[in-house]
Amino acid sequence: MATQRKRVSNADRKPLTRERLTELLAYDPETGEFRRVGAARPQSAHYMNKPVGYIKPGPKHDGGGYRIVTVDGRPYRAHRLARLYMTGEWPAEDIDHINGERADNRWSNLRAASRWQNIHNMGMRDRNTSGLKGASFDKKRNKWVAQIVVNGRHHHLGRFDTAQQAADAYAAAADRMVGEFARAA
Repeated sequence: MATQRKRVSNADRKPLTRERLTELLAYDPETGEFRRVGAARPQSAHYMNKPVGYIKPGPKHDGGGYRIVTVDGRPYRAHRLARLYMTGEWPAEDIDHINGERADNRWSNLRAASRWQNIHNMGMRDRNTSGLKGASFDKKRNKWVAQIVVNGRHHHLGRFDTAQQAADAYAAAADRMVGEFARAA
């Protein structure tokens, strides 16, 4: 009779601590890179040929571009591990990449952010057809519309003759309503 291995659910696993992280990895705040410490090796045979701190670009369904660090056979986003490493605490909310580069995990490029602050620091979406953030064309009125969503609330900023006027209205509203997290382009 074959024995079955007991599956361990995420709820049964101990959360990663700063002590365990620093036992296995070193984080360089100047470069944002994680490296293995000493001869520490993961337990899983699948990871035996890879270092504990194996880093690879995140999968596309994960938002793409994020660095993934595997610790004890579990994947973590590197920017969240950097927060744990530097402060000893898991981030309560999002961690924002100030320059918008998801693979840039230098400590000076990371800051705590709410979900909405993080969203406002994103660049333009792929489906944007105007080429300007916050500006869209209203075919019925033959005008450009500026709008912004802050904390889940939609704000209509007006209709304009040019796309640039609408984009400028968005940029001014973003600076006023979002502050340092505003990214107008």
